[in-house]
Amino acid sequence: MTQQKPTTVTWSIRYIDPSGFEASMSVAGEESGEVMARAQGVMDYIGRIGGQPLPVHAGNGGQGSTAPAADIQPLAEGEQRMLIAKIKRTDATHADLFGRGHKYPDLKLFELADLLAVGISPDELPTGIEVPCRFFAVYTLSAKTNKQGNPYKDVVRLERGE
Repeated sequence: MTQQKPTTVTWSIRYIDPSGFEASMSVAGEESGEVMARAQGVMDYIGRIGGQPLPVHAGNGGQGSTAPAADIQPLAEGEQRMLIAKIKRTDATHADLFGRGHKYPDLKLFELADLLAVGISPDELPTGIEVPCRFFAVYTLSAKTNKQGNPYKDVVRLERGE
């Protein structure tokens, strides 16, 4: 009589960590109930640290994926691109955008509906709470300056991250 090798059950997740980097975790075991219990612990941990699971993309064999690179457009003259890692809604129509690892906002978004272009529903964005995200903001320097004489940065468009 031959003995069968135990079957290994594996569960994996890809997510964006609080600093804006893509990360992954896997859990493996012989019992699916045990693996799923450990997977729930991983999900709880990701939530506690402020991570955000990546959506599953059907065209990528079930692997998590952000938008395709085609969503990123060439920059026009005077445009600059910044990776946004956190967003904080400030009122009904405005939000602050933070670059990776930045304590203070880098850009101000004056129309929350623009977030739909990067898959973020403004209706689900809480006011006054920093939320991890990952997308690009394309901006230009304004002719208008602040008290220190530095030009304001005007958001031109938002683009999905790779």
